[in-house]
Amino acid sequence: MRQYFNVPILDRTGTQDRFNIVLKWNETYRPNPDTEVLQEALLEQLGLELVPATEPINVLFVDKAN
Repeated sequence: MRQYFNVPILDRTGTQDRFNIVLKWNETYRPNPDTEVLQEALLEQLGLELVPATEPINVLFVDKAN
């Protein structure tokens, strides 16, 4: 999903289970995908809402690898 939103997506659902899902939405391939269509599909099909927020996250930065 990150390729659509270009930001980290944090899981705040609280569930510990794993699920296999099929999410369907009508999207054409283009440089700037329509994220609203995907957000609607998430809400309608899975009951999940993406909420924009700002918070610190841990990242690993690798400057050089041998």
